[in-house]
Amino acid sequence: MKIGLASALGILATFGFQIITARVLGAERFGVLSAFFAIVNVAAFGSASLQNSVAVHTARALSTPRARSLKRLSSDPTLIEALAFGLGGAAIVAVASPAISAALDTEWFVPFLAAISVLLSFLFARAVGIIQGSGDSQAAVWWSTASLLLRVALVSAVFAAGMRLEGALLAVLAGSLLAVVGAQGRARRVGMTDGGRPFSADSLVVIVTTITFAWMTNVDVILVRNAIPAEEAGQYAAAVTLVKSGLLIPATLSLYLLPRFVRQEGNAELSRLGVRLTAMVTLLGGFALFLLFWTLGRPVLVLVYGIQYSGAATILAGLALAYVPWIVAQGLLIRMTATASRPALIVLLAAAFAQFGAGILLLPRLTEFVISIGLTGTAVLAAFIVLEWRAGRTAATTGDRP
Repeated sequence: MKIGLASALGILATFGFQIITARVLGAERFGVLSAFFAIVNVAAFGSASLQNSVAVHTARALSTPRARSLKRLSSDPTLIEALAFGLGGAAIVAVASPAISAALDTEWFVPFLAAISVLLSFLFARAVGIIQGSGDSQAAVWWSTASLLLRVALVSAVFAAGMRLEGALLAVLAGSLLAVVGAQGRARRVGMTDGGRPFSADSLVVIVTTITFAWMTNVDVILVRNAIPAEEAGQYAAAVTLVKSGLLIPATLSLYLLPRFVRQEGNAELSRLGVRLTAMVTLLGGFALFLLFWTLGRPVLVLVYGIQYSGAATILAGLALAYVPWIVAQGLLIRMTATASRPALIVLLAAAFAQFGAGILLLPRLTEFVISIGLTGTAVLAAFIVLEWRAGRTAATTGDRP
């Protein structure tokens, strides 16, 4: 019940931030803010992947008899990975900032602020991953929700003080920093693992898998921003932000299920039950979102963003339908992440190249691009179903990974 409440508050906070910023900034400035988040999401895809990797690492270590507390911070492989990816990602964004600013038609300072946000996102992901892997899914959800609530509170304060885009960006950074400090304090209370080596084969598979999936569900904003006028790109960003709220369903389930799939890896029957329930919940959630936007798309857009975003209603229902298979696929990916599935990674890498190529070829024809998103998601989901079917036939007798 408490997890559901925290998740609901997180969703409301996400919508609240979008509503406040969209109404205050207007479509064009909101498009710039969306570009900022697109940079952060693309460059920091590894933060979500690191959280999964840390959660798997922690769950496995704490379930073994030899698990013990770390005495030296330098012996923690998760910290080494977080700093390596965070600093590396921040450096890449900073160095590429002129090209990024030109490609996305944004101010010069946007990529630099995004670079700082990249580092903070990795440190926060590590802390939440430790909490998640320890089995305290309630605390993990609440800290994720707290970071979103801080963002809403701070952006409201800076807007009230008369600041606009720059204030919104600084509010995001300040909220991230406060969330890192708080989550790190909670993570220190976990009896951490007996170290190990950073960048193990399994951790790299988990990281690259999550990065690839996150890329595929975020790159559309960047492609659209670079291919169509800023005003239209802002309309698209508003619509797709509403639609992608559906991805919070499998993301929330992952906080609870991922460490449990790790601990039950040898229990084929229980794992299959978890996969089926996950698929059912995500499918129902995805279709409910589609039906909502199909029947009430324009009123929802006007209510959330204002009348200036009503033009996005023409693509909202189509986007919602296109993302249904992505929502279900992300749910199926939870167990594959727990087992560091190599075949799932191969499927995603192949699909990522296909999706990016489709975007380059089809844009600025937006309707065709949205159709390609749905078709790619359907192909990925079909491949995942095949992998799970194979796993169901073999796991009980051989213990093979899907």
